[in-house]
Amino acid sequence: AYSSLGFFAQSQPLLQAALVIRTSLFGAQSRQTAETLRDLGLLALNHGDDKTAENYYQRSLQDYRAAEGPVNADVAVLLNDLGTALDHIGRLDEAQSYFEQALAMRTRLSGPNSPELIPMRTNLAFIAYSKKDYARAADQLRQELALAKKVYGDDHPFVSKISNNLGGVLFTEKHY
Repeated sequence: AYSSLGFFAQSQPLLQAALVIRTSLFGAQSRQTAETLRDLGLLALNHGDDKTAENYYQRSLQDYRAAEGPVNADVAVLLNDLGTALDHIGRLDEAQSYFEQALAMRTRLSGPNSPELIPMRTNLAFIAYSKKDYARAADQLRQELALAKKVYGDDHPFVSKISNNLGGVLFTEKHY
């Protein structure tokens, strides 16, 4: 709750304590420990500490793979999270690789039209934008916007976010 409210200083010690407790109760390579490491990664990412987020996400990814196997929804989410941290650091090629792995895994698990794929493909559009491939970014965002409207409706915040990002790409391209 503290993390969601932006109270990073209050949430950090609680998550660290949870990590110690969960590691003690369930083991170092358990789903529960992996969840807490992911939460610590998200906290670091939201706090702007992308390198620490990357470290927590790497550890969480290892634990999820050990606990649940190499192909599952949790691993796909972690691959996407890791891509986000690397994107923030500016390691675009590595981020793109993680986003593509996450997308391929989630597609295999959920099918090609799953709503869970929208944020992953949107992340790939951001990579295209960062690499100054504006046409590709705009095309990808248009596709995701159409799907997001079908899945969530026109008034959903995620639809607004994609619309805003598409507008930013079009502005950059001077397609006013």
